[in-house]
Formats: sequence, C-alpha cells, structure tokens
Amino acid sequence: MSVAWNVPFVKTVHKQPYAAISPSRPELSQAGKTVLVLGGSISIGLSIAKSFVQASASHVIVTGRRQTVLDNAVAELKAEAKGSGTTITGISSDMADLAATEKLWDELKHRGIVVDVLVLNGVNAGPAKPLLEAGLAPVWNAFEANYLINLSTVAIHLYEVEAKAIPTYALTKSAGTLLVQLIANDTDPSDLQVISFNPGSILSESARNVGFDETSFPWDDEKLPGHFAVWMSVVFVGVAVSYGAGRHIATIPPNDAHKAIFYTMVASPPSILAFTVPKIAVLILLVKVLCPSRRHRVFMWTIAVLVSLMSIGTMVMIWVQCQPVAVQWGEAKGTCWNPEVVFIFGLVHGVLSALFDFYLAMYPSIVLSSLHRVNWKKKLALSSALGFGYCASGVAAYKAHTLSHLLSLKDFTFAIDDVVLWTK
Repeated sequence: MSVAWNVPFVKTVHKQPYAAISPSRPELSQAGKTVLVLGGSISIGLSIAKSFVQASASHVIVTGRRQTVLDNAVAELKAEAKGSGTTITGISSDMADLAATEKLWDELKHRGIVVDVLVLNGVNAGPAKPLLEAGLAPVWNAFEANYLINLSTVAIHLYEVEAKAIPTYALTKSAGTLLVQLIANDTDPSDLQVISFNPGSILSESARNVGFDETSFPWDDEKLPGHFAVWMSVVFVGVAVSYGAGRHIATIPPNDAHKAIFYTMVASPPSILAFTVPKIAVLILLVKVLCPSRRHRVFMWTIAVLVSLMSIGTMVMIWVQCQPVAVQWGEAKGTCWNPEVVFIFGLVHGVLSALFDFYLAMYPSIVLSSLHRVNWKKKLALSSALGFGYCASGVAAYKAHTLSHLLSLKDFTFAIDDVVLWTK
C-alpha cells in the first residue's frame, strides 16, 4: 500500500532536515544543558538525542528497556559526541513501570544531576485490531505506557492510514498529549515550559512490528523530528518569557517589553491551533468508531468547521487589530480596534469551544451505554479513555473567563499571562 498525503493549504512540507532548524546553528546551542531522552535508544528518540549532541548539550542521557540496544545507542552517541565535550549516559529503565520511573529519578538525584530538557518519548502501539475487539487489558497496558510517555507521531491524526491499523496507539497517545497540555496549563511557564509536537510518519521499529515497510507510506527522515525538538526547545514562548512575558511591564526594560509582546504574539497562532486541531482528530475518530447517522455527522462537522473558522478568525484578529501591526509591541504609532471587539469574539469562540469539547466527551459515553453486549468494565474504560474532552471543556471554559484580561492593555505582558497559559 502506498499513500500520498497532500495538504493543499500548506505551501511547503519538509520530509528531510533543513537549514532553519539545524542543531548546528549557534542560536540553537544547548551548551550547559543536561538533556534526558526517555526511550532514547532507537528511532525518533535516538535521533532527538543525536540532535542535542550536535547542538553541544553538556550532558545527554538516554533510557531504554533492552540493555543491548541501549548499549548500541550509547556507542552511537559517543561517536557523534567525539571531540565535542558532551557527556553521554545510558540508563536501563522501563518508563511504563512506575517503580522503575521513581528509581530513575532517585538515581539522577543521587548523582546530583539536574535535567534542563526532558523529552518524553516511547510507545506501546497496542494490538492491531479495532478497539472493541482488542480487549481491555492490551488497550489499558498501552494507555499506561503512552499516557506516561508522550511524544507521538502524526499517526494519531491519520485515521485512514496508520491509526486505522493501530487505533489503540491513536487513542492512548492522544490522551498523553492532553495530559501534557493540562500540565502546561497548571504550570508557571517561567518554571517549566511544556511543548507537545507530533513528528511526521517515521518508519520506526514499532511501525515495522505492526506490518509497515518502506512501500507503505512516503516516510519522513527520522532526523527531522530530532532537529525540530532542538529548535522548539529555544523558540516562541521560551523567547517571550526570557524577555519578560508574565511580568508587570513596569519591571521590564522597554526594549525587552517590546520583544516580550512580539514573541507572545508569534506564539499565539500555533497555540490556538494546538487546541483546535485535536478536536478535528477526535471527531474523525468518533465518526470512524461510532458510525453516527448522516444527519448527526453533518451536525458535528458543522460545529467543527465553525470552531475552526473562529480559530482562524482569532489568529487573524491578533495581527490586524492594530495598524500598523507594530503598534501592538510599541515600536510604531497608529490606531487599534476597541479591545472589546477582540474580547467578545474570543469569548464566543471560547464558549463554543468548551461546549464542543463537552459534546465530544459525552457522545461516546451515551453510545457505549447502549451497547448491551459490552460489560460495564469495558464501557467504563472506553468512556474514560474517550472522555478526556471533559477536561478540555473545563480548560476552555476557564480560558474564556481569562479573556477579560485582554481589556487590560496598559500592563499587557502581565495581563496576557493567564490567557497565554490557558491557551497552551
């Protein structure tokens, strides 16, 4: 089977590493940082570890379950690091095992190692069967692994290809993605910055184990997510916070305040997409698994399109509300819309988003409750796994509440903090 994936609204699709995200760029240097890559002994994890070595990280630590594979990975990384001064350490650990995870962090604490960059990478693809045929135990085992270890490929969104063959992967990795988003929402970005991204389709060992080969898909180079991980560790929100985002504007030097506002704006579109795109992914999954009526599908897709259009509208409004746009970060004079326009539009968008998340969580519970041949334990497990939209709905509702801060433009860097935090 050969599949081509075309995205008409994306002008450039990279399947190979490219110069802009090269870890050799001086501005992407990881000098002085300790990087821990969980599941870093093969494929994407190993590629990420190599990229941080290339970016001159002081210490790169990788974990793996199989000692021989881990030893080979450490040897590769040491060869990559030769002459660079980067220390390489391999630790045997199973991240799906809570006791092993606690032992790992105790060991790092005992050695006096402080981790600056943590990469949550690893996978249990689960059985290659429809969810209702897979059985509770295998799905739950995958859930425990993928919920705790979260770096998932774009397969969680490709329902006609990979996720159709391994739906357990799509389900459990989507749950893991939501987990780190909620952690991000609860954490001060000056203490911890959380970034969740989906690499493209990589012909990894796990992909081969479920039957894929070189002819199955136009695979991406596994170096691409590695380079991207390094790039993401230093840009957007991190840059904004470094210039003072989240602090009272009176405490920030004027030049830094301008930059803090600018980079907050730059980070906004990907942040808005981060809570919009998963809704479409969940909707596609529910349509495939639950087979709603045509009228019901039209209703769900109408709401999804409306939410997506409002997300696009929000991204556009951020950049066109002032003329010239540099007025927003204080480097030009001009005129801006009444802030109540942006606030009201954002409030409607937030309320609709919260209601749609609630609906997407409630719908599978209603359908599963009517399946008399499925026992209550399976119903509960599947309803819980498919019902993380309740959490997303609560986050969206609170985020809508924080939008009133947009009216406080005199202290923008501080006022926008809650909005940015709950958008992440």
